[in-house]
Amino acid sequence: IPIVCSHHPWFLDEHHPAASLALAPEQRQTLGEIAQTGKLQTLLAGHIHGNAVDSMDGLQQITTTAVGLPPRADPSGYRMLEVFADRVEHEARSLPSGVGLQDEAQRLWAARSLTVE
Repeated sequence: IPIVCSHHPWFLDEHHPAASLALAPEQRQTLGEIAQTGKLQTLLAGHIHGNAVDSMDGLQQITTTAVGLPPRADPSGYRMLEVFADRVEHEARSLPSGVGLQDEAQRLWAARSLTVE
């Protein structure tokens, strides 16, 4: 089963708070055509420092939160994948956080003039 790993998500639901961080439509179209030719079913992405699972034209995109200090509500974490011949199963797993860690993350992100939700 072909899997592509990409730093940037190719697409996000238009209502997602980080939708503007997805690829531009013309880039997405070109990559989508390549993905369909290669029968790509799974795309792993990051960049938005949050968890999201989206689908488009038979392609499932799995975006995983940051291990560091994510600026949104998703906790620090990683994703466990099981790859089978016909599918990919996945589970987001949280890392333990210390007292005040989320407050510190919000303070750091606010200092960088980024929106914190």
